[in-house]
Amino acid sequence: MRTLLKATMLGVLAAWLVGCSSAARPTAQTVGVTLDPALARASTEVDLVAVSTADVGKWESQDVAAYFAQGKAASAGLERHEMRFGGGQPTAQELVKEDKKWSAWLKDGSRSHLVVLTNQGPGGRTPDPRRVVLDLRKEWPNQRIEMVVGPGGLTVLSSPVEKK
Repeated sequence: MRTLLKATMLGVLAAWLVGCSSAARPTAQTVGVTLDPALARASTEVDLVAVSTADVGKWESQDVAAYFAQGKAASAGLERHEMRFGGGQPTAQELVKEDKKWSAWLKDGSRSHLVVLTNQGPGGRTPDPRRVVLDLRKEWPNQRIEMVVGPGGLTVLSSPVEKK
C-alpha cells in the first residue's frame, strides 16, 4: 500500500512539474510592416519594443505623441527596432524572426509582449490607434505578424491563436 501511495505521489509531482515547464514562452516572430499608399509622401516612423508583462500597462498608457516628440529621450537606452518610411525608403519592411535583436530581447524569457508604435494616425483616443501591443506567447500563423500603418494608425492583419 505504501509503495502504491509513493508511486501515486511521484506521478502527481511529475505531472505538476511537466505542467509548470510547459507554460507558453515568448517566441521570435517575423514582423512585417507595410505603409499605406495614402502615406507615401509622409515621413513615417515605426518602433518595435519588446517588454515584460509587468511593463505592458506602462506602455499601454504611454503618450505616443510625446514618445516621438521628445526624440525618444524618455526611452534612451531602450532596445528597439526602428523602421523608417518615406524619403525613398521601402514601403514594406520587416524584422525577421532570425534577427539578432530577438536573441537579445528573448534571452531570459521575461519580455512577453511586443509594443509597436507609429507617429502616424489620430491621437487622443483610447486605445490609441498609433500603438499595438502583441502577445509573443501566442502562436502566430507561420511565426509571422503582418500589419499596415495608415492614416488611421496601425492595423494588425494577422490573428494569433493560443499555443497548445
